[in-house]
Amino acid sequence: MNNKKYFLALTAVALLTITACSNSNNKSNEQKSSNQLVDSLYEEIKSLPNEEDPNFMSKLDIIPNNESDTYHTAVYGNVYLPESLEGAKLTWWSSEPSVINPKWDGEAAPGVVSRPRNDVFVTLIAKIEKGGQTTKYEQTVKVKGLENELDDSDFEAYLFGHFIGESYGEGPQTMEGHPTGEQIFFALADVGQGLHFKDMNGSTMNNLKPVLKSNVGELGVRDPFICRSPEGDSFFLIATDLSVYTRGGWNNNAGQATKTGSHSIILWESHDLVNWTEGRQIEVAREDAGMAWAPEMTFCEETGEYYIFFSSTVLDDYSKGTNAKILERDCVYYTTTRDFIHFGETKKFISNTKYPDGYNNTQETDQYAINNDYRKVIDGSVMKIGDYYYSACKDGGNNENHGGIRIQKTESLIPEEQERPDGEYEEAVQWEFVQNLADVGFQAQGRNADNKCLEGPEWFVYNVADRKDPDVVEIGLMADFYANTSVGYIPWATTDVEDINNENGSWRILESGANKDFSWDSQTKRHGTILRITAEEAERLKEAYPIA
Repeated sequence: MNNKKYFLALTAVALLTITACSNSNNKSNEQKSSNQLVDSLYEEIKSLPNEEDPNFMSKLDIIPNNESDTYHTAVYGNVYLPESLEGAKLTWWSSEPSVINPKWDGEAAPGVVSRPRNDVFVTLIAKIEKGGQTTKYEQTVKVKGLENELDDSDFEAYLFGHFIGESYGEGPQTMEGHPTGEQIFFALADVGQGLHFKDMNGSTMNNLKPVLKSNVGELGVRDPFICRSPEGDSFFLIATDLSVYTRGGWNNNAGQATKTGSHSIILWESHDLVNWTEGRQIEVAREDAGMAWAPEMTFCEETGEYYIFFSSTVLDDYSKGTNAKILERDCVYYTTTRDFIHFGETKKFISNTKYPDGYNNTQETDQYAINNDYRKVIDGSVMKIGDYYYSACKDGGNNENHGGIRIQKTESLIPEEQERPDGEYEEAVQWEFVQNLADVGFQAQGRNADNKCLEGPEWFVYNVADRKDPDVVEIGLMADFYANTSVGYIPWATTDVEDINNENGSWRILESGANKDFSWDSQTKRHGTILRITAEEAERLKEAYPIA
């Protein structure tokens, strides 16, 4: 076996296994010393007066003090413990520092959670120093026990989430005034069915029945993405807050959506893929952004937080609406969060790629943009494989030359300073080019597999039973053939993402058909998301959303 492929397979198995963040029973001498300092902190703060500002205290609550919120009742992952708030300095104490760490751990801020096997109650106390006064705020939270950790072999089925299209919204397709085709639909590839998907919830093209619908923002959603938490028992579904149907179609107001788009995305949360919270808006884009499209997310192991990334333009003034000037063409930005309430500063995630020297871009330009010599980049997708995070994105607009489905890698998601096209500097994640999807040598529906027919790339891992060799981890990369929406997604597979030009034959493309490698059932599958799931999760989904 090729040594590089063998190494990648072993490291991928190790890192794709969903585990708790750390073993709470293993404490180093350094941690013990830290705990002694924490205990001395308790002696210092236990007699401090209680903070009396209810508004300030509510911003420190780990579990929202809201009786109507039946979802956020326990801690399932890392928590937000700020060190400053509204001019106050905060220092945290934890009664169980091996469960909720109140200190920095490398690049990870206070609040990293290591869930034990059984539920445990942890008391957190914040020492608050502000305006010459020192107070404390104390709260006790339940950390949910993590009885079972999922293994690579536990996954036996796949869930696909998608929208259908803006053309479905009138007459019998209208759902309480909502654009029905721009909502969330599910399809299931059941145990033993490989990538042969069946539409769920009794939904057909003649009788659309979304699994989830948005009642906020533009009342329509596109480009969904489902993320499973590192612990394995929380799910986050995010989607673009955009209704092309309500805007009158791409040739009307929707065509200006890169200037007048929502700064928010829509979020649903669940612990079982069946019982979901109400969709809510979370604002992620910069104030001067034109939109926030095609959101996805990945967990950053260094910082212990989620990176939510999405495509945006940058404008001179968002308040000008359609009269705004685009100063930076589309590229991918990100923000960070642990609790989907508190968010970090929005920064650049995947930067634009410059055209070859001497090439005059006449395909797609914006008069005032500083990066007209750079291709648009949208639809980012990221997955950790071995020691690297790999990204795939649509590099170039629909008509731009020299683009493709660009694959890149980085060892760290921590941003670094880089120079912008206008000579100014900004912080951005740094990526190293690997190859374009077209370079591996397979056509998509007889066309070059690039940005002129493909978008919305999605990384995933094939289940053991669906791999060419069950003993070798196989990575999936699928892309939406937008050039003909009836085709849907086309999947590729590889045991080595860095097999340049497929020299070692590790890449393959799957064949479509009921008796072949994959099939999509009757509903149109537009820009979607694939999640591998357990047999138990598949049964739960079928009971809640029966196959059509």
